[in-house]
Amino acid sequence: MKKIIHIIIFLLVCNSINAQVVPLSSPIYNTDDDSVFTEIGTSFYSYLGSNAINNKFASTLIKSGFITDDLKNSNHLKRKNILGTDVFSDIYVTNMPDSMWGLSNFGYRIGLAHKQFRSVNFSDDLYNLIFYGNKQYAGDFANFDNTKFRSIDYQKLELGIIKNYNDNETKVSIYFGFNILKGQQLQALNIYKGSFYTADDGSYLDLNTKLAYYTSNQSHKQITDFNGIGLSCDAYFSVEDVSSKLTFTFASEDLGYISWKNKSYHTFVDSTIHFDGIEINNILNVAQENLQGMSKDSLMNIMYNNNDTTPFQFTIPEKLTLEIKKEWNGFINSTIIGMSYIFDTGQPIPQFYSVQTAKITKWLNVGLIENYGGFSGFNAGLALRIQTNKKLSATISSGDLTGFIMPKEAYARSIMMAISYKF
Repeated sequence: MKKIIHIIIFLLVCNSINAQVVPLSSPIYNTDDDSVFTEIGTSFYSYLGSNAINNKFASTLIKSGFITDDLKNSNHLKRKNILGTDVFSDIYVTNMPDSMWGLSNFGYRIGLAHKQFRSVNFSDDLYNLIFYGNKQYAGDFANFDNTKFRSIDYQKLELGIIKNYNDNETKVSIYFGFNILKGQQLQALNIYKGSFYTADDGSYLDLNTKLAYYTSNQSHKQITDFNGIGLSCDAYFSVEDVSSKLTFTFASEDLGYISWKNKSYHTFVDSTIHFDGIEINNILNVAQENLQGMSKDSLMNIMYNNNDTTPFQFTIPEKLTLEIKKEWNGFINSTIIGMSYIFDTGQPIPQFYSVQTAKITKWLNVGLIENYGGFSGFNAGLALRIQTNKKLSATISSGDLTGFIMPKEAYARSIMMAISYKF
């Protein structure tokens, strides 16, 4: 029983470290008005968001701080809860020469990127079981059907082709990228059916579960470790009506998979396990509890005895974005509205966002960001962009500043930084 709870705690808590879903779908392959240029740049994104777990609680948990009853009660749980994190960093070179292979308005992009992603879907019963124990469920079931968890780290070598088409009426930019992926680590748990039943007098507990579990070699999961290889592609298309300065953008990121090997394994469990004489008061300190009934039939033993070490393929989270941008020549120089969705993460709805930017000086733009959905609810933030002589550009933004200002009331936090130089 102790090992079972440690698995759940490990998957729900220890892996949920700082990360981000970017609320602003920046046109990464934007070429401004230059037809011939070379650009080098780097960027970093980090986000953490939930529809139920506030930032104060998450920060305390991550730092292994003391969680008071007041803090436990501060979260607004629903029947279906979600938490997601996303970290991304990259360095790249984009080149648009006079001609490439004898063709004009063609260019290329080469980059290296690192990606970390976590998501978890869980019930209110599972939260209560973890933080309050099973005593409240005497004579009843604690249900955690459809619990899902994914933790994945990988690196990318990005190779892409750019095509621009410009005339007096229309500007079109097309990008297609092909990525070679190095799998660093993976853990994925899908509990299709799960419940704990505690007897009225606490004399026994029944665990019923049907689950699938996939993992890479967890003893070798540093950035230098090579546990899988895969492929993915990116696509970007934007079209601007020159007269109205109205731009439509579509982007697809990370459509692909990784084949995991090097002592990776997957297992399927469909079992009922009976334990005698169990009452858990504090699962976070479960090692101190008086648990009886541990046997060779524990869930961990079942998982290990039924694992399959055949290499397997696992898709990576794909993100789709649709965006509309309107530009003006005045103080308010642009407005963006858009939506993005990350597949296979359990997001209940897409993330909707809007950005309004104002030109403060000839080199400074300030933007107001509002977003709703995805992993969290409503959030707001700011963006600052400095651009000097169209060569050096630096941006810092957060679509979730409320997470830093009001951590106990907010359910998301994010930061984005980017710098590039064009010559």
